Amino acid sequence: MNHNYYLLKLFIFLGTFTSLFFLVGILKKNGYFLVDNECLVLEVYDGDTIQVKCNDGTYKVRLIGIDTPETHKPNTPVQCYGEEATEFAKSIFTNKLVKLEKDITNKDIYDRLLRYVWIGDLITNEIIAKKGYAYLLTIPPNVKYTDTFKKAITEAQENNLGLWNDCKNVDKRAK
Repeated sequence: MNHNYYLLKLFIFLGTFTSLFFLVGILKKNGYFLVDNECLVLEVYDGDTIQVKCNDGTYKVRLIGIDTPETHKPNTPVQCYGEEATEFAKSIFTNKLVKLEKDITNKDIYDRLLRYVWIGDLITNEIIAKKGYAYLLTIPPNVKYTDTFKKAITEAQENNLGLWNDCKNVDKRAK
């Protein structure tokens, strides 16, 4: 009986260990360990979407809280200031080490990680907005820096920067 008891404990231990191993793999695959992970930017898709390589994989990342004019959306023409926003994003992200900060929602419907992207102590989402390359895009529950981005966009609007100066029919309100 003592022998069977120890075998049972061994099987329970091995089962628990194996389950945890697979759970960690699933969480890594879905980006749950990318909270304060330093990553290398490999590609800039447009003004608000990048590809990064981190220790645990390569990910497509959508910057939270801002929306730059479209350049690659199917069935949508290139929007005013889209190319400029993409070029600006390339100038700040290309071959840079960044840190990714998760808010509440991990991924969007396109399977992109939703993150605030930091270079040093600067949040790039805010920089893009402050320079006039983005609109405010608040999608609850990811609202941690909404006030920061709203202030940056208002400043860009008041100074007629970027798309707020160069694009006709731009809604001048911080959305």
